[in-house]
Amino acid sequence: MRSIFKRGLPLAAVALVLSACAGPDVGQPGGAGGGDDRPADLSAELTVSQIGPVPLFDPHRAKNVTSDSGYLSTVYDRLISFDHEFNLHPMLASQWKFSEDLRELTLSIREGVRFHDGSELDADVVAANLERARTLETSTAKHLMSDVSDIQAEGDNTVRIEFSKPTPMFAYSLATNITLGAIISGKALAAGTDLARAPAGSGPYKAVTISQDRVAYERNDDYWDTENPPRLARVTTVSIPDDNARLAALQSGQVDLAPFKPSSAAYYQPLLDSGQFVSDDSFQGIIYGIFLNAKTPGLDDPRVRKAIGLALDRKTINEAVFDGGGPEAGQFFFEGLPGHVPELEENAYDPDEARRLLAEAGYPALTINALATGSEPGRTLATIYQDQLAKVGVTFNVQIPDPADLRPSWITGEYDALASVLDVRGEPGFFLQENILGPYNPGGSDPELVKAAEAALELGLDDPKRAEALEDLSRRMAEEPVHVPAVRVPGVILARADVMGIGKMTFSHFSSVIDVRTLGVAQGV
Repeated sequence: MRSIFKRGLPLAAVALVLSACAGPDVGQPGGAGGGDDRPADLSAELTVSQIGPVPLFDPHRAKNVTSDSGYLSTVYDRLISFDHEFNLHPMLASQWKFSEDLRELTLSIREGVRFHDGSELDADVVAANLERARTLETSTAKHLMSDVSDIQAEGDNTVRIEFSKPTPMFAYSLATNITLGAIISGKALAAGTDLARAPAGSGPYKAVTISQDRVAYERNDDYWDTENPPRLARVTTVSIPDDNARLAALQSGQVDLAPFKPSSAAYYQPLLDSGQFVSDDSFQGIIYGIFLNAKTPGLDDPRVRKAIGLALDRKTINEAVFDGGGPEAGQFFFEGLPGHVPELEENAYDPDEARRLLAEAGYPALTINALATGSEPGRTLATIYQDQLAKVGVTFNVQIPDPADLRPSWITGEYDALASVLDVRGEPGFFLQENILGPYNPGGSDPELVKAAEAALELGLDDPKRAEALEDLSRRMAEEPVHVPAVRVPGVILARADVMGIGKMTFSHFSSVIDVRTLGVAQGV
């Protein structure tokens, strides 16, 4: 299996310096026009389907950083970008550099960038955005700023960020977490603009109409990155959470591009056989499993949490839901990532041991009240979890909220579990920040595990000790689980045959979202 995590200068943690160039050439990863060398029809329009709901369009208040990325990336540029191989590239920051002790990050802010409202980008605007992400009461990026001690604009084009401890993951977070890295117009922030109605970014497309289930965008003809201009005249994004409805929309021509899972192959194969559609299955996919709230009576005992993991027959789940196309996930750091431990991939299904552990912990019968995602395959997976856990004496009650409320409801700590996606985002540090130390672990973790996770996050991304530290964490999380992984689901994108740039989409490589920045339509096809 190919590695999806590339190392080298873009991810070096010490003295990280990127050139001040505008970015890669058209047809190469990283820019708005990446992905295919055929001439583009610049008058073309596309309609794409997203699984998640239309978001607020305020990056700092994004309810679901994963599904919201596909919408927000169209309008908002980030300080740093990344390509389909997870290398970092300049965006609104033309250069960045960490101090040797990894406690300071200096950003050089690109000149000549204008927002959609006509205002200009400068260091003050960037500093104001970062400060808002850190201090806004409803900010969903706040936890990523917990180690930031100071943010200063120095002149027109330099921003200096100081940290209370080594924080080498911050540049990666600026690139891959749109709630942190996206930059809003300073004019809009000062005016208190309702971003849900009037998004104010500097991205390659402008949002012109926003409704409950769709967003219409038009090309930003004044886009600053002239080497990588947007290649579509207009884009419409439609939220279609149901797989069957999404497939029907693609088949009928209502949408031109849509994400699917390998389990849908029998249904979409006729489209590919027709020669009118193409697919790309190079995306690493996402891990489905069960978040656990360790403050809940019963789940506060690591033996109970381990029993839940032993009760899941991952091989059966894979065959039943994904026709064998979704590798069983015995750990969160899958093959190709630092911290991967091959022996943990064995299907650790042992219902007898699960019953023994539950009885030993004093919970031969246990009820868990869980939230679950309503879209597929999450809904089916939740049903299978119910059946398999019932066999060891665990009643798994499932409630399916509105999609936009799923994760906000979970982080309140009022529920025992969440059956959903456990986001890794191409980097183990991201998983640790979000799901061990961050808001998606409302029950907290064992102090020793927290200490080990924090120590791993302080190591430079190229520090040889880092892989060893992450492997140790993988073993700890398998022996005394915080959350329980079940299966990794690769992503598949289907599109009209004339659509270009599918394989170069960035956010699509760790989630089922369409990132339109790289897309175009070939001339004369």
